[in-house]
Amino acid sequence: MTALPAPTSRRIGAFLWDGLLVAGYAVVVAGVFLIVSILAPGSVENLFATRWASHGIGFGVLTLSVIFALGLADSGGAGFGKRRMGLRIERTDGRPPGRIRSLLRTALKLLPWELAHTALWEFRFAPDGAAGMLFLVACYVFAAVYLVTVAVDRNHRAPYDMLLGTRVVLS
Repeated sequence: MTALPAPTSRRIGAFLWDGLLVAGYAVVVAGVFLIVSILAPGSVENLFATRWASHGIGFGVLTLSVIFALGLADSGGAGFGKRRMGLRIERTDGRPPGRIRSLLRTALKLLPWELAHTALWEFRFAPDGAAGMLFLVACYVFAAVYLVTVAVDRNHRAPYDMLLGTRVVLS
């Protein structure tokens, strides 16, 4: 029996549940940086003193850890948000997605998020803001394409699902 495609509203709900986890993680990271900045004044500012250091630390501490956490959780078919919304990820042949495919899927899904981070760092370090605006526009374009594709595709598949041969279905 073929599983039914997940409705767009449920996918958005799962994304929001995962977003709550990410926000909680960000609060913990911010708390750690706050404690370090109190105990060693100037140390956090020095970590983020250059464009590349800021990008690297932000990517490593936030983006990469979230990709691994969400991607590995999804490798069995469903992470926190999808379980809460009664969804799972599977390959188009019905098999579980596996680790590599899940990690790649999560990385592509979070591309707009990383583009937004890059825009923020560019606004901080670039005097004219042109590069930041370019990354911000790219962020919104990718997010819009993802949402519109999920809404209009008959199987509610995002471009990263189409590319990787996955789909989100009702559990």
